[in-house]
Amino acid sequence: MKRKLYILICLSFFTFHFSFSQQETPGETALKNGDYQKAIDYYDIAIKGNSSNADMFDFRGYAKYKLKDYKGALEDYNKSIKLAPFDPEAYFNRGNVEHELQEDVSALADYDKCLSMKADYGDAYNNRANVKVILKDSLGALLDYNSAIELEPDSAKAYLGRGNLKFKMLDIRGSLVDYNKAISMDSNRPDYYFQRAEVRDSSKDYKGALKDYNKFLSFIPDMPFGIQGRADCELKLGKIKEALKDYNEAVELLPKDGWAYLDRSFAEIQAKQYKEAIIDCNIASRSYSIGKKRGCKSCAWRLQSCRC
Repeated sequence: MKRKLYILICLSFFTFHFSFSQQETPGETALKNGDYQKAIDYYDIAIKGNSSNADMFDFRGYAKYKLKDYKGALEDYNKSIKLAPFDPEAYFNRGNVEHELQEDVSALADYDKCLSMKADYGDAYNNRANVKVILKDSLGALLDYNSAIELEPDSAKAYLGRGNLKFKMLDIRGSLVDYNKAISMDSNRPDYYFQRAEVRDSSKDYKGALKDYNKFLSFIPDMPFGIQGRADCELKLGKIKEALKDYNEAVELLPKDGWAYLDRSFAEIQAKQYKEAIIDCNIASRSYSIGKKRGCKSCAWRLQSCRC
């Protein structure tokens, strides 16, 4: 069964590739309809009848991935590769699961294996680049993003990944160019606006950053890190009243986050609300979160552990 259908995993840089035969099985239909548990049930039965079909383990692994059963997905991909060791997409898919399990060295090895068999695989270059960023191989990641874009010039996620990397490498102008390109290709991704807002903020384009935070919040209006980012820009633009309103909302959404109180205290000082600022500073000083690395906002708004 030749796999050709490309399935994009939303709010992520990692993709899985599959195709289905002209006459679909019930499991394949369930996958396409997004009924992943039903698909797993079908493949459980099918595998009991025929445990030598690599595709069935592949498809069941994908369904488990979608349900965030990463260990179960990894077991299925291991079986798929054992049955079909020369399928580049099996290594690609296993690498994606290993990344989710934070087994990035193993993920890198699988992407290498995939590309050794399929050198024109744009998504594999993109995903390998994402892993190399985590493993602090910035030059290797940049080369991989370049390859991904050369092979797939319409890949918004590759431009976004390269933009993130350039931002970390302090190439602010290059980063902004890549973010603009990504947004021009896919204007319905809130994270694209969020990350461009951070770049604009760092380059002191506070009006541009404020516009991007507003756009982000039009997608996810109650995301506290977006509200905090907007408040930061408002404060820098002298919009103290608006900033205080946003900081208040952020504190309500994150009542145990010391950073939210500390951020609000800066606005209260500018508003000459010194008593309130002292109270917020005291709350922040007693907060456990202040003693931890804050992490990047891009990871924080997704409620993920920051590995940047």
